[in-house]
Amino acid sequence: MKAITEHEAEYSFAGIDFADGEAKTVFCIISRIKEGAMKINEAGVKAISQLKAIAVHARPEDIDKYCFPLNLAMRKFGIDTPLRKAHFLAQVIHESGHFRYVEENLNYSAGALRMVFRKYFPVDAMAEKYAGQPEAIANRVYANRMENGDERSGDGWRYRGRGLIQLTGRRNYRRCGNGIGANLEDYPDVVAENTFYAVTASAWYWRDNNLNWFADKDDIEEVTRAINGGLNGLRGRHVLLEKAKKVIVEEQREIIREMLGAVGNIGITVEDLEKKQRELNTEWNKVRGYEESATMRMGKAAQGWRKA
Repeated sequence: MKAITEHEAEYSFAGIDFADGEAKTVFCIISRIKEGAMKINEAGVKAISQLKAIAVHARPEDIDKYCFPLNLAMRKFGIDTPLRKAHFLAQVIHESGHFRYVEENLNYSAGALRMVFRKYFPVDAMAEKYAGQPEAIANRVYANRMENGDERSGDGWRYRGRGLIQLTGRRNYRRCGNGIGANLEDYPDVVAENTFYAVTASAWYWRDNNLNWFADKDDIEEVTRAINGGLNGLRGRHVLLEKAKKVIVEEQREIIREMLGAVGNIGITVEDLEKKQRELNTEWNKVRGYEESATMRMGKAAQGWRKA
């Protein structure tokens, strides 16, 4: 496919070339897509009941607390297709224990330190010295990393993991703060104390690490590696992803079916639209980043005719 520029749409919609005589039908479906674009973009977690259907073990008060900030952050950071939303929600729900935890738990026993942080606690005596002391553990394992100072600086504890996807390290707090317009380097606690920042920092991390790329490919393993550093809890993440897909992706398909039904049978299927949307996501991300929702980009690019 020819790369799309801001002023071009030189290919046929969904791989179908439309004759001049079908122009009226083409304009009709474009109109339907544009009318439905915002509705599609809002599909999923727009209602508390939908988020509850995904995060089935979350407390009702946490569902209430996180539903609106999640919608706001996903819209702001380009997590704007059903598949992207499904992957993002699966990861943040898993990482936060269904919205229960927004701060890293570093209260390790000696045995756990030897197992999880063997590099930093190579002998039992050292592990026993630090066991049960979260602040001391953080200062040791995060020292001289991610632009943190040495162990005595206290940066390890100061910039420990916070948020739904745990933001960690002085460098990441500063970069995230610059990205969202907040001084997180001087006030890191706000990422755990304020729901808005707990969610927004996680969405910033998602975009900063280009995780939409893997979400668009439905690659849960690569998304998990980028967040977790490995594949810990992959089975649980899979379960959440499938729940999210059922709630979000299927809702979009129903909306598309309604739109297609309204214009009659012109040979375009739900699968055609979804395939074209995936292609447009890739091309438009290269040109315009995440300035607009992917569904709105689909509506703009789905002109259905070739320019002369």
